[in-house]
Amino acid sequence: MYQPFSVVVHFEGVSHGTDLEKGIKQYQVINQKKFYDKWYKELQTKSKKNVNIFCERDRTPGKKHVLLIDHYLPQIDKDAGSRTISNFMDVLLDLGYSVQFLGENQHPTPNYTKYFQHKGINVLYGKQFNFADNGWANYLKVNMDKLDAVILSRSSVCLPVISFLRRNKYRGNIIYYGHDLGYRRVEKEAEITGDELLLKEAGRIKAEEDFMYHLADNALGISTEEMEYLRKYIKTPLHYIPPYFFDVAPNTEPYEKREGIFFVGGFSHTPNRDAMKWFLEEVYGLLDKKDIPFTIAGSYIPEFIFEYGKRFKSLTVMPDVTVDELNSLYAKTRIAVVPLTNGAGVKGKVIEAMAKGVPVVGTDIAFEGMPKDVDFLYRGNNTAQELAENIVYTYTNKEQWQRLSSFGMDYVRHNFNKDSMKKVFKNIIEGNK
Repeated sequence: MYQPFSVVVHFEGVSHGTDLEKGIKQYQVINQKKFYDKWYKELQTKSKKNVNIFCERDRTPGKKHVLLIDHYLPQIDKDAGSRTISNFMDVLLDLGYSVQFLGENQHPTPNYTKYFQHKGINVLYGKQFNFADNGWANYLKVNMDKLDAVILSRSSVCLPVISFLRRNKYRGNIIYYGHDLGYRRVEKEAEITGDELLLKEAGRIKAEEDFMYHLADNALGISTEEMEYLRKYIKTPLHYIPPYFFDVAPNTEPYEKREGIFFVGGFSHTPNRDAMKWFLEEVYGLLDKKDIPFTIAGSYIPEFIFEYGKRFKSLTVMPDVTVDELNSLYAKTRIAVVPLTNGAGVKGKVIEAMAKGVPVVGTDIAFEGMPKDVDFLYRGNNTAQELAENIVYTYTNKEQWQRLSSFGMDYVRHNFNKDSMKKVFKNIIEGNK
């Protein structure tokens, strides 16, 4: 059994001396020959000493080797993007691949590092992998011929990496995952604010994202709308992949045992800040008068939200909740609200709430990118009055609540499961480029 955090201390010769010709120590030579004779066939499959150390060090000859690069090691209790990358790595491990992770930000995160190492991820960290002085390039120069695939996450991080791989004629599979079309999010914000600098920034981001799509061998898309748009001019094969998989709750608390509405998000993400600013200013006042409790949970919660806590008697703010605390909130809340006024891609908070059997009330942007058919029940509400009315209706109508709760769980079970994600990676990595 191999335990990567164990420490072995060897005092040479303390127990049996160092002379191979006498005492118990002589059996080291005798038993070496016996061992070799017994395991001869098996030993022929191993590399010679100091040859192919990349594979032999972790016993992975014959396995596919995959390197995933992102801005930092996933912080699964902080943001949806981290949840996606963590899910990707889980699936790659399930497929029997050897998985390495390299983060642009090399700031130590011992708890997260240990979490992924326990799963079996080879986390690359330390000064030798620095992006500031291109340490990653030295590593790739030596090892890229042993990598079957490199998954690049975010154009903002991986632009120099994909250029390096192409310049050095990397022969493996370059897979680009952009999370969402970030330039569209910035473009929408520019349209709302009339900010010309933001509009220029959107153009710069689009050029970077397009560059990644064009140079990759394969690209992953999580939004059905964004994929339709990209297929108009991107020739690289585009593969739809669910951004998350969730275990659908086997049993959920009934309508009667739940109360309140709930929002969760990482507030380093601008759309979440904008959503809460609008909701607290324009919508929640109507609900607070009806004594509907509202809980806001997440990371990096801005000061202005705490100020609203003084204004509304039924508002609770919970910064930096644990996974267990979050699950408890989902188990007892009646509705998840997702009042996004800006954003792109598929929203993890929507899918997670549905998986927990919690109905969602949100804007059009909340349900953007999700696979839809004529039976898709959700419709966005984009004005304060419409959103407030829908929240009150769903909150007070048991039949509607049960209908949405059942639909959400079935929807996630069908569209956001591990097997679907696994199939996409297997087809790309084990198929042809």
